[in-house]
Amino acid sequence: MKLNKAWVALFWVVVFWLTAQILSVSILQLLCWNYVTELIEGNYEAIPNFRTKLHIVYLIGHSVGFVLLPLFYMYRINPGIRTELLKNKDSKITFMFLLSAVFLILSAMPSVALLADINRYVLSEKIIGSWHHVFNTLEESMMKQTILIVSYDSALSAIMVTLVIAVLPAIGEELIFRGLLQNEFIHISGNKHLAVWVSAFVFSFIHFQFYGFLPRMFLGVLLGYSYLLSGNILVSMGMHFTNNFIAMIAMNIALKNNQPIPTTDSAKDIPIYIIILSVASVFTIIMLLFRMHRKYFLTHKNNSEHAHIL
Repeated sequence: MKLNKAWVALFWVVVFWLTAQILSVSILQLLCWNYVTELIEGNYEAIPNFRTKLHIVYLIGHSVGFVLLPLFYMYRINPGIRTELLKNKDSKITFMFLLSAVFLILSAMPSVALLADINRYVLSEKIIGSWHHVFNTLEESMMKQTILIVSYDSALSAIMVTLVIAVLPAIGEELIFRGLLQNEFIHISGNKHLAVWVSAFVFSFIHFQFYGFLPRMFLGVLLGYSYLLSGNILVSMGMHFTNNFIAMIAMNIALKNNQPIPTTDSAKDIPIYIIILSVASVFTIIMLLFRMHRKYFLTHKNNSEHAHIL
């Protein structure tokens, strides 16, 4: 019975994702009706205002698939999930968790780069043979689209890119993977830690960028625990926004300086002591989040309606 409920939760996540993809592709075909051949061949430079059209497509598709449909699920299909999003309504405590979580995501960046190198080695031709070329082709295709979406050349396009790259994913993906999937797996399994890791796995897998699978799953775990321990979905949304916004700025700086954009981060140029410091900082901040959780939620049971988050 519990296994069936787990599959139902995953089914809804896939439905949301497919809706976003189908809607996006359909709108893109309508906007590029006279340039279908160029679209199929990937000759995007020949399509007038393609970048703007792509931004519009992502804005509409992801707003529907990743924000409106999850909210519909939480309001009409399983309203109980909605109450889990903001169990902690204390703005001061939430801000303290958010500040700690932002420091966590910043501290984790060298560790993420190291995981990207490990991920790249696991998917190398030496390890997986000819499958390496399949994953590499998929990654290059995804990166080509990412560069088109993330680049901007004016204040207005920068705002649009920020919405598409940082704001919408922070809201929508956190609603789906932490707000919906993680909470559903908590109710199904009764194991909060398992729920964090399962939702992080699905979160990484559904991006279909497998050279970044391990670092993205690691980020999903950090997002999951930050939400779980803070009791407020706004904390993981703030973390997610920070990560994507920094990546967006870094990629545009590289593009403007005519530097190549790698498919994933790399720790090759990062001193070993920085990586060690990153790992230690991540561990320390996570322990701090657990300590804050115990202090604010578990030691004030009589004054807190969210005392049993863990």
